[in-house]
Amino acid sequence: MYRSESDQEKIDRLKKLDEGNRERSKKYLEKVRKAGKKQISAFLGAEAYNELCKRRDAAMLAGTPLSFGDIIGRLLVPIINIDDNSNVKIDLGIDKKDSANIDVKETIPDCHGKKLTQGELDEILLKVDELYPKGGEGNPQRRVDALNGSGVGLRNKQLKFGSVHWDKKKVASNIFHAKKRLKKKLNPSSH
Repeated sequence: MYRSESDQEKIDRLKKLDEGNRERSKKYLEKVRKAGKKQISAFLGAEAYNELCKRRDAAMLAGTPLSFGDIIGRLLVPIINIDDNSNVKIDLGIDKKDSANIDVKETIPDCHGKKLTQGELDEILLKVDELYPKGGEGNPQRRVDALNGSGVGLRNKQLKFGSVHWDKKKVASNIFHAKKRLKKKLNPSSH
């Protein structure tokens, strides 16, 4: 049965809803601030927004949902740990359970024809190490395939940039040196 409301009843009902919404928003903001998080507003280009959406969707499909804030935080400030053996480990928020089915194009940029700086190369190498950890069955070849497939270049012996073909030994050696450089960068007083 449809009941006709007066204009005043409609206005009163909307005010009550609005007050409830404001109260819920205040409680949520207090909870987030107590967790040590800060709120920002930012305008993003379409490409950056699409990348955020891809990463959010991939995390959701992997069963580890991430908010845009989580993704941005992990990109800007990687969680870095140094274990007892002085190995650097970086958590890039990638679930390693199913590394055989990771779409490398989603995580490693296309580098065909690009001259990478040492820092860019190290970042990619650390990402590959996170995706395909040392000791995982089939991971040494997956590392090689990921780097070759993405067109990641390497400096040859004459220190000229080129499309040197990756092999398991070159990957392992370069990841080792990338971790060493990162460790030195994070803790310069120990070297």
